[in-house]
Amino acid sequence: MSKVREVFDREDVSEIYKAMADIIRILCLTYGKLWLSEIVGEVNAFRRTIGEKGELDFNKALKAVEELEKMGIITLERRVRSSLIHGAGVPDILVDLSNRSEVFSIVVSDEKYMKYIKIREEAFREFRIT
Repeated sequence: MSKVREVFDREDVSEIYKAMADIIRILCLTYGKLWLSEIVGEVNAFRRTIGEKGELDFNKALKAVEELEKMGIITLERRVRSSLIHGAGVPDILVDLSNRSEVFSIVVSDEKYMKYIKIREEAFREFRIT
């Protein structure tokens, strides 16, 4: 999975690599599978939580996941996602992390990922105490 390392090494170089790295992080936080429409919100929440600026929109996320798929890091499956509002469902893309354990072994040492985990654990600890 040297391609995963490549994404993390290049995230400060371009916006697409930053989006790709954040998407990999989110997939590791969500057990490796998530709808693209959900990834956008999760990346934005992740960035706000660790104090980073910049919003990810759907089109940038789509480009990022397509690049990750070309690299073999994820697979994409166009499907219909169920919806309470739309009875027939909503077209979306299911994003699935390939080789989860190998990717996770790289991401678990990532500074941003660990910062997020620490903040999340502190928030839950405070919640349990009160």
